[in-house]
Amino acid sequence: MMKKRLIISLCALASIVAGCAKVDSEPSGENAWILDESLPVPIQFGGAGQIAQTKAAITSLASLEPVYMLGIDVKTTKVSSWSANSANVLLNGETGYFGESAISDGVNAGKWRYVFGTSSAPTKKYYPLEPTFNYNFYGYYIGDQTNSITYSGKTAKVNLDMGFTDVLWAEAKVDTPYTVPAQDSESNACEHAGKTTDGFNARYARWTKEAGVYDQMLPSLQLGHITTRLHVIAKAKNADAYNSFFVNSSPILEINEIRIVGVPTKADLTLADAITDDTSKKGLFTQTENGTISVLTADLPKDATHAKTIPTVDGIELCKTGCEGFYLVPGDLEGAKIEVDFTVNDGSPKQTFTIEDLVESFDPDEDTFQAGKEYTIYVIFNEIMEIEIVAALTPWAAGQNGTPDNSWDPDNQSYE
Repeated sequence: MMKKRLIISLCALASIVAGCAKVDSEPSGENAWILDESLPVPIQFGGAGQIAQTKAAITSLASLEPVYMLGIDVKTTKVSSWSANSANVLLNGETGYFGESAISDGVNAGKWRYVFGTSSAPTKKYYPLEPTFNYNFYGYYIGDQTNSITYSGKTAKVNLDMGFTDVLWAEAKVDTPYTVPAQDSESNACEHAGKTTDGFNARYARWTKEAGVYDQMLPSLQLGHITTRLHVIAKAKNADAYNSFFVNSSPILEINEIRIVGVPTKADLTLADAITDDTSKKGLFTQTENGTISVLTADLPKDATHAKTIPTVDGIELCKTGCEGFYLVPGDLEGAKIEVDFTVNDGSPKQTFTIEDLVESFDPDEDTFQAGKEYTIYVIFNEIMEIEIVAALTPWAAGQNGTPDNSWDPDNQSYE
């Protein structure tokens, strides 16, 4: 809604105060395209603020690479179905990143601009000379997973492995059709006054440039996290409990594996579609495989002294070494559970501790994980054979990263 209000206010301001701004001198060099319609128009983006809802592994646009870009006219009726070679597909998952430094001045000062290519080899992309289509842009980050877009009808998707990738997505579109402001008595620079376009293209860029509102009207991507983040923290209740895990300074307790059972392990992320907004699935996941996400002994974080995974007073995250939680598909996860394998004394049979009805641990009335929220399960070892579970639910906090708060309230939804 913010972009819609901005566009309305800028149109009103341009028409009431300035009319149609003059191009003071004949553009040359890189800006010659403004008045010369035989020249290609570069695809440029406005500044983006830092990532929304950032209590997750990724907090800064500066280190985010690659960020892929899909540019497509979702409204056109001139194309019956989409493909990589469709006339209305401008950018088919092109590689890009956010500039090495924030924009220094103008309306986008302090923000980051999306650039095509890589940080070591930036490139430019251009709109078609003929403004046949009105494009929307869809930016997305999928870590090091394969960026293979598939098209079905008028839907664009990418299939992802779930569990260990913080997935980000954003859309840039013209919410309100842009109308070139009317001319006033002092300006006759805009021959297009009163004309309208409802998407980004070469014509839109030229018209906003001539009207003096180009920087404000550029497409802008505000990336946000679209997964659910789950932490599982193993803790010793206190120092006495921790000391009970050792005999003659040798550990007799070790955690061997963690499994998140009954959750989507693969899912399609819908990047864009051409159905109406009220039923659109863009920016959402559709499960394609259900199963178990696991971390085995070799990949769990280890105690530096004993090279084993041992619950500590401060807490140890049961995930791959160096990771900051599991990233899951939001939605209906009724029946999902966590299983933690551990052994007591070397060579003893493994024992499994199970947390049933995972989502209900946070709220007995819920069976749905929500996007933009962070769920933390504390597996608290009071003694070797006495385990307590505490569940905590918090929104991702803007502008923060950090690990979960490892304090707990024994009366906060505690189960034995």
